[in-house]
Amino acid sequence: MEITSFILGVCAVVVIMMIVGTSVNYVTIKALKKELNNLTNQDRETIDCIVDLNNNHQDETDKIYSYIDSRHDKLQGSFQRDLDGIVKMVEDKSKSTEGNIREYLNNWQSSEEFAMILNSIKKKEFDSNLSKSY
Repeated sequence: MEITSFILGVCAVVVIMMIVGTSVNYVTIKALKKELNNLTNQDRETIDCIVDLNNNHQDETDKIYSYIDSRHDKLQGSFQRDLDGIVKMVEDKSKSTEGNIREYLNNWQSSEEFAMILNSIKKKEFDSNLSKSY
């Protein structure tokens, strides 16, 4: 009977150790699951934050490109208007200068000085024709 008591005592100790071990394992696994869920949630929050940051960065980049494009278009329009004004001014000056030259030549052709120079040239040609004849 001593042996039976000894075996029962050992079995009781083994059963108690198994119950304690199972309880400790259960509590530890429960705590690890909770920690794993917290880490998973933190990972999801981190990924969501990164996605939001990326979207904000893309939106800001698009705004900057839009602003730069708008400024470029306005600057190009301003340059084109200025260039058109300069071309028009050059054309007007060219026409004005051409008109002034024509007017000057017309006035000079009707002047006495032109008539004297023309008569002088005709006289020289006449004299040169006379000198060639002999």
